[in-house]
Amino acid sequence: MKKLLALFLLIMLLFQAALAEPARDVTMQVGLEAPGATANVRNTRDNDEESGMGIPGGSKQYVYIIPADDPVAAVYIEYGLTLSSFDVEVKTENGWQVIAHSDNPGYAQVSLSFAPQSERFRLHFTTLQRGDKLSIREMRVYTEGELDEALVHNWLPAPDKADILFLVAHPDDELLWFGGAIPDSVDRGKSVQVVYLTCADKQRRLELLNGLWRCGVRTYPEIGNFRDFKGKQEKILDSWGRKTVRAWIVTAIRRYKPEVIVTHDLKGEYGHPQHIVCSKLLEECVTLAADPSYRPDTGEAWQVKKVYRHLGTTPTTKLDWDQPLSSFNGETGIEIARAAMEFHVSQISRWKVAAAGDQYDSTLYTLIYSTVGEDTTGNDLFEHID
Repeated sequence: MKKLLALFLLIMLLFQAALAEPARDVTMQVGLEAPGATANVRNTRDNDEESGMGIPGGSKQYVYIIPADDPVAAVYIEYGLTLSSFDVEVKTENGWQVIAHSDNPGYAQVSLSFAPQSERFRLHFTTLQRGDKLSIREMRVYTEGELDEALVHNWLPAPDKADILFLVAHPDDELLWFGGAIPDSVDRGKSVQVVYLTCADKQRRLELLNGLWRCGVRTYPEIGNFRDFKGKQEKILDSWGRKTVRAWIVTAIRRYKPEVIVTHDLKGEYGHPQHIVCSKLLEECVTLAADPSYRPDTGEAWQVKKVYRHLGTTPTTKLDWDQPLSSFNGETGIEIARAAMEFHVSQISRWKVAAAGDQYDSTLYTLIYSTVGEDTTGNDLFEHID
């Protein structure tokens, strides 16, 4: 009996050791087939999120994977315009059988692990409507083992309760104007939720996800679908619908229940009208979110404790993004923000993260709303919050 127990323990240890081994990327070794694809399936493994492939709508949207020398045990998908759940299916005597299922809650980056497969198998995308076109920008395939989280983003659901919420108009605003605010909050163990009003296209959605992941955020952001266009403030509000966007922001506040919210400069940093609209609306919505009589259908009333605007004519708070952060191996907040900005490939040639002393200094903020008093010591967005 003791020998059997010892053998069992040895097997378990060997199994755990195998799992601890890093998974290997075998994307370039496997065969890929996508019947009906409107672009070459090779576009999904060219390490270029600008390219991809689509498969016309219907119930038969498949990608077939043909392993080479190494069994395949995980896939990672970055979606384009449309998102879908999918099944991993293997061919048996009784037809195709499901061995794993990924129920996509609306994420543009999804991974799924399953029993190692040495023979041809397929991914069956299951939740698209007949007229929807499956859109995949990148897909990677791995052997059994521990996946590198720097490359494979296993997003967690948004928190029921956030410590801090960042409300911005566009992807990359959370880096350009707030500098090290997000990595600093993550390093302090705070629950962070980022909310975007607009996202111009599928590429920028993937860019923002990659940037947030680099900042240490692991909970999926809220990405609005309000149209990103140039125009005066009134035109923007007319297009978005004043009541619609106001209720949308209140819903986000009530859903995530933040203690602190950070948003744009009232002058829109360099005068961007959507930044200004975002900043103005938030001030209204914080009051509305605390009023139980306002739109009960948007959730239970929530009282935010503090709201900060970037910059301001007489900033009340100066933060320090040049301190090394222990959970980021000593990198500073501003260094992390700059590294995260590198993922915004479509924007990096035009913009850079504002550092201390720059025209749009990311270390300067104005406390515009507080239920816990004015800041006294500074350098802390959570001052007076227990």
